[in-house]
Amino acid sequence: MLDTLPAESSRSQRKPLRHSLNTADFDYGFPLQHSAAAVKAVQTIYKAAGVSERFETDLGYCGHQFLANKCFGFFDKWLKG
Repeated sequence: MLDTLPAESSRSQRKPLRHSLNTADFDYGFPLQHSAAAVKAVQTIYKAAGVSERFETDLGYCGHQFLANKCFGFFDKWLKG
């Protein structure tokens, strides 16, 4: 689920906040071709909202696991106050 601005904002002003999507080459629960389609769809949404810099993705050469390559930088950039 994507975060949006608070509900009191008008519908036309709603924009996705931030999202990081990790995909893996050998994650058989989330096949790469489906993950790639999801990445493309989410990129399209963020670009249309004018906030493409708020979406990041990382592809790992592994199975289903936490990918820290970009996550911690993403957390530092968007979640630290």
